[in-house]
Amino acid sequence: MAEQKENNAFAEEITALHQPMPRRITAPLRWTKKVVVSGGSFLKQFCLAGLRWLFQRLPLNEAASYGMKSFFYQRFGFLFQKTISYQVWQNARADASQPSSFMSLSAHIPSLDPNEVIYFPQNQHPDVSVVVPLFHREDVLIQCLKSLCHTSSGYTYEVLLVDFLPEAESRMLLSRIKGVRVVPAGQGKSMAEMWNLGADMARGKHIAFLAGGLLPLPGWLEEMVRTFADQSEAGLVGSQIDLPEGIIWEGGGMVDKAGVPRRLGCGAHPFQPEFSYLREVDFCSAISFMVPKDLFMQVGGIADKDCDDMIQAGARLSGALRLTGRKVFNNPLSKAVILSGPEENAWMNLKGKRTARGNFDRKSTRSGGSGDKIIDPAGKILVIDIRTPTPDQDSGSQDIVSFFNIFHSLGFEVTFIPASDLQFVEKYTPDMQRMGVRCLYSPFVRGINGYLKSHGREYDLVLLYKVHCAAYCIDMVRRYCLRARIIFDTVDLHFVREQRQAELEASHELMKNANKTKIQELSVIRKADCTIVLSTEERALLLKEPDVIGEKIAVIPLIREIPGRGNSFSARKDILFVGGFEHRPNVDAMLSFVCEIWPLIKKKLPELVFYIVGSKPPEEILNLAGDDVVITGYVPDISPYFHGCRLSVAPLRYGAGLKGKVATSLSYGLPCVASSVAVEGSGLNPGGDILVADKPEAFAMAVERLYRNEVLWNALSDRGLDFMKQHFSFDAGRQKLESLLRNLDVLKG
Repeated sequence: MAEQKENNAFAEEITALHQPMPRRITAPLRWTKKVVVSGGSFLKQFCLAGLRWLFQRLPLNEAASYGMKSFFYQRFGFLFQKTISYQVWQNARADASQPSSFMSLSAHIPSLDPNEVIYFPQNQHPDVSVVVPLFHREDVLIQCLKSLCHTSSGYTYEVLLVDFLPEAESRMLLSRIKGVRVVPAGQGKSMAEMWNLGADMARGKHIAFLAGGLLPLPGWLEEMVRTFADQSEAGLVGSQIDLPEGIIWEGGGMVDKAGVPRRLGCGAHPFQPEFSYLREVDFCSAISFMVPKDLFMQVGGIADKDCDDMIQAGARLSGALRLTGRKVFNNPLSKAVILSGPEENAWMNLKGKRTARGNFDRKSTRSGGSGDKIIDPAGKILVIDIRTPTPDQDSGSQDIVSFFNIFHSLGFEVTFIPASDLQFVEKYTPDMQRMGVRCLYSPFVRGINGYLKSHGREYDLVLLYKVHCAAYCIDMVRRYCLRARIIFDTVDLHFVREQRQAELEASHELMKNANKTKIQELSVIRKADCTIVLSTEERALLLKEPDVIGEKIAVIPLIREIPGRGNSFSARKDILFVGGFEHRPNVDAMLSFVCEIWPLIKKKLPELVFYIVGSKPPEEILNLAGDDVVITGYVPDISPYFHGCRLSVAPLRYGAGLKGKVATSLSYGLPCVASSVAVEGSGLNPGGDILVADKPEAFAMAVERLYRNEVLWNALSDRGLDFMKQHFSFDAGRQKLESLLRNLDVLKG
């Protein structure tokens, strides 16, 4: 209900903002329309630039700015249709009328059948032991356990019920629950004592504690286990605790200067960006959390045996774990909803946002820092790209994710904005939130300009990706992020790629567009404090342009994980191409390869099958499919292809920058036959690290030679892996990025 009211209010606000305004206010735009219609594209660009300059300097808060933008876009959209800002506004309107599915808490309370029996799997060596105390009403406990049974998968687990109930009630309840282990507790035990009793009997590597008055939602168990797998320093991971009304009861906690523990996120929406990403906290209340069993025993469990205040107990346990050098995390993707009221839960204080039960010395459990900061980051970084990264679909997204990981390893707090749509993207946005990246999306954020006005001063560094996104944002960033250094990551030099395509296709129109991109890209490079390119060749090309300063151009190659070689030469067959087809050079490469080179290869190797792996293949690519050409489309895990095929091909005819498909292939120890364009700027030695050919006949001969020659295959496989480890590994990239941040005075010390 609360969520629906919020969405309705948002829709009403937008409707109100679209009401008529005086004609004198719209006169400039009506005049602009006449000028544009009669004057052409140059005047249109001139008018747009002037209107943008004026609008960005109006003294408006975010709501007023959004309202004025909505009014003008509704009536004069013809002026703005191709701008990123207009696309964001359209998406915000759609969100208001049709709220995204992620906004729903999905707290489905299981229906109760009086004759139903709940069966839990029995595991002698479980990954996790789930401890649940039995001291609530039977219906509440049954709902809790039924939801646990239906939402937990992916890991083996056991359920331990700490029996606190009178004998008759206990016998009745346990007759409906099978596959659990019962730990007798007797009467008069505190909640803390029940946790300790359950932990003593646990057989799992980790112990998950779940208060019986909570309803675990899908992913409750898996998300906590996943955090321990991803965060080697984790000592305790707590869930986000929500109320049935759709608001947060607790999203972790902090200890203030006076040593008083306070719950975070109280009353906020469960998907509000500030409380929706994995982050370190001072403590988590001891009602829904997970710890490694050995560590729990090492600190003596929950020390206050008589404690029924689970906020206090959680704060003390978190402090003890932190003293061992471990960290405490809140993972909001692990959610549990409070079922029963405060009369059954001594730890619930629905009206208060803080508890004064006991003071804690924050300095004794944290290294440095004071006040209201949960952690003391090395700095705050804002990353803006055109859309949410999809690392399983394109190479550029893999590099962004690598940068996120490096920033976190250096102690930075990272925020991400998808500039073109401000959308929450299922799968990909949660993946970033699991990494600890704060993702901004609508309806909580309505526009970049308004957000930067309000929060721009917080950031030490702003990283802008790709020319069209950077050109749209850089002036706003410079205006509002007053203390931030600005880095522009080209991903590849777009104007070079576009110029090469225009030359290949002999298109005057494409060359005209490429020259426009060049003007735009060079303008951003001159405005930024630093520009990242992938190769020394790209850097040298830029230095030929006027007013491009060499000290402001940094070379940071692709950053890749090195999975290593799986199968041997003899255990492999067939060949492979990998690349997303939203990238036009990949489309061109496959059309030319299948038509010109593949028939030559088949004459020599008729048994071969060619796998074309990549997301969003257009119809012209799908039409290439046949008995010996397999178009897979999107593949969630490409490793079986890299471990199963004998070689990969990268027959690109145009492009710019380093090619992720080549780097990824070599990182799997899979040798590659590539064109000159595909290896440009990589530093790979043709004939030593990789085979290079451009003419169809030469390319086909190289494929046949490598496919048949085991000695050559092993040599190229070994050299490719060595090259990747030396130049393109995570450690190599971290060193280069760390050095850049120090040079920009963003990373201190």
